[in-house]
Amino acid sequence: MDSDLPKKSSLKWLFMLALLSLLGLGAFWYLNQPHGGLLSIHSLVDPDLIPIKDIVFKEPLKQYWKEHVFKSPTSYRVEDGTLHASSQGNSSMIYQNVHVDLSQRPFLEWEWKAIRFPSNKKGKGLAEKSNNDFAGRVYAIFKGNSPIAADVIQYVWDDRYPEGTSSGSPFLNNVKILVVQSGASLEWVSEKRDILEDYHRLFGRNPRWPLSAIAIMSDSDNTQTQSEIYYRNLCLKKPKSV
Repeated sequence: MDSDLPKKSSLKWLFMLALLSLLGLGAFWYLNQPHGGLLSIHSLVDPDLIPIKDIVFKEPLKQYWKEHVFKSPTSYRVEDGTLHASSQGNSSMIYQNVHVDLSQRPFLEWEWKAIRFPSNKKGKGLAEKSNNDFAGRVYAIFKGNSPIAADVIQYVWDDRYPEGTSSGSPFLNNVKILVVQSGASLEWVSEKRDILEDYHRLFGRNPRWPLSAIAIMSDSDNTQTQSEIYYRNLCLKKPKSV
């Protein structure tokens, strides 16, 4: 009878391993169900992104980018594939037209390095007219019935308000401002934004139009001071699973 003990012990351990495997498979299946699992719908997005469009910085810059001047032109120049933007009381943005169907679940990625922030901000709000200057902005623009009717997300780097702070624009109701970097840094910082998720958060609804343009701006016209920033590796991507 003693000779049977090792066999019984081995069978017991095999049974326990099989049971644990089944429990693990069941838990994995349950967590990945859309109705009752602990994972949110956003966390099910494949993190492995593939490019939709690289948005390049090349000279001559105006061959690839259009410019809209609000007051006087900000200085934009390309240095080895990197965009250098500096403003001395100026305000203009450069933009590229794109057409991205929102069924692709677009993500926007880029790197930037802020050198100088607009100073003399005296208002208490993030985006009051007197304070509406930022070292860097990256825009996601959704086509509207007219340019001023287009919904816009402005991703900004601010030196006063913490990351995640948001506000409407003091100039247009359909423009939302979201702080994605806060405070001074002379290092390159990488960004990856789920545009649809940000849109839902800021507007509280689904977009009515496709993504139609990407824009960049550095400005300091309202504070009449200076701003300076670098941009590189700007790209639209989508989940591989889409």
